[in-house]
Amino acid sequence: MGPLAPTSLVAALTLCLLLLVVRTALSFVGAHSAFAPASSAARHRPPPPPAAAMGATAPLRASAGADVAWHKGPGPRTVAEFAGTNVLVTGASGGIGRSLALGLARCGASTLVLSGRSARKLEEVAAECRAVTASAAEDGDSGCKISVLSCDLASPEAVARLGIDALSACAGRGSGNVDVLVNNGGLSSRSPFVDTSLEVDELLMRVNFLSGAQLARSLVPGMAERDRGKIIWIGSVQGLVGIPSRTSYAASKFAVQGYCESLRAELGGSGIAVHCVSPGYVRTGLSNSAVTGSGEPYGKTDKTTANGASPDAVASEVLDRVASGRGPSDFTVAAGLSAKAAIWLRLLAPSLLERMLVKRFEKGQRNGQKED
Repeated sequence: MGPLAPTSLVAALTLCLLLLVVRTALSFVGAHSAFAPASSAARHRPPPPPAAAMGATAPLRASAGADVAWHKGPGPRTVAEFAGTNVLVTGASGGIGRSLALGLARCGASTLVLSGRSARKLEEVAAECRAVTASAAEDGDSGCKISVLSCDLASPEAVARLGIDALSACAGRGSGNVDVLVNNGGLSSRSPFVDTSLEVDELLMRVNFLSGAQLARSLVPGMAERDRGKIIWIGSVQGLVGIPSRTSYAASKFAVQGYCESLRAELGGSGIAVHCVSPGYVRTGLSNSAVTGSGEPYGKTDKTTANGASPDAVASEVLDRVASGRGPSDFTVAAGLSAKAAIWLRLLAPSLLERMLVKRFEKGQRNGQKED
C-alpha cells in the first residue's frame, strides 16, 4: 500500500480532529440531560450545599491563577480604563455583579450605581466597595460615590425609573452621565418546554433581555454625546449552544447575543464599545434562584454550578479583557474545554450536535423514569 495522498491525509486529520471535538463536547451536552418533566427525577435530588459553600473565597477549579491575580488588584491598563468613570451595574447584590462592583471600586470609578432586587444585599455590597476604596485612599476618602437603587428588572416601569435615577446619581460626577452600563442581572430556568408556561417565557425575556435593551436606549444617547462609552452585557455559553430543559433561558440569552451584534454595528462610529460576555459555569446563586416551568423557585444548586469558577476570577477577566481592547468584542469566560468544543461543533457539524443533544436528552428522560 502506497503513501496517503495529501488530500487523504488532510481528510484523515480532519476526521480525527472532529472525533476529538465530538468526544469532548459529549461531556458538556451530557451534563444537562438529566432534567425531565415535573413528575420525574428532579424531586429525588439531594439538597443543595449550604450558602457558605458558594462564597467567592472557595477555590477555583478551572483557573486558580485568576484568583491570585484578582487579589493582587486590577492591572494598570484596567485601572486606567475605568478610573473616574460612572458605572451602572445591574444584578449587583451577589455573584458576578458583586465581584464586578468590587473590581470597579478597586479601579477608582467615580460613581458606582448598584442595582438589584434586595436593598439589604445591595447595601452590604456597597459597604464592601466603600471599604475597598477607603483602604486605597491615603486620606481614607476615595471620592467614589456609591448609590444603591433597588429595581425589579421584570417591571418596565421600574427599569425606566432605574435609568432616570442612575443618571441623577451621576450628575455632577465626571462626565455627568453613565459611562459604562453593565447588564448583569439575570434569571435562569429549569423545565422542559412542554411544562413551561408562557408567563415564564415572558419573565425570562423581560429580565434577561428586554430590561437591558431598555436601559441601553436610556443611557446610550448620553454616551454618544461624548463619543465614548461601554456596554458590557453578561450573556451565557447557553446563548451560544442551546441545551435541553433551558428553552426559556437559552432564548433570552440568544436574544442578548444577537442584539449586541446588531447594536455594535449601529454604534460602530460613535466610540461606544459593545461587549457580550458568555460565561460558563460560575459559583453563584443563579441555579438556586432559577424558576421552574410553573414559575416556582427551583431552589437547588446544580453540581455543575457548585463546581464552577469563582465569580471574583470571572469578573477580573471580564474587566481586563474589556480594558485591553484586544481580541473580539464578544468572548467566553470560565468556559471549559467541553463547552468550547460544543460551540465549535455547532459551527463545524451542526447536524451532529443536534443528534447528540437529542440522544442525551432521551437518555436523561429514561434515567428519570427509572428513578420514578
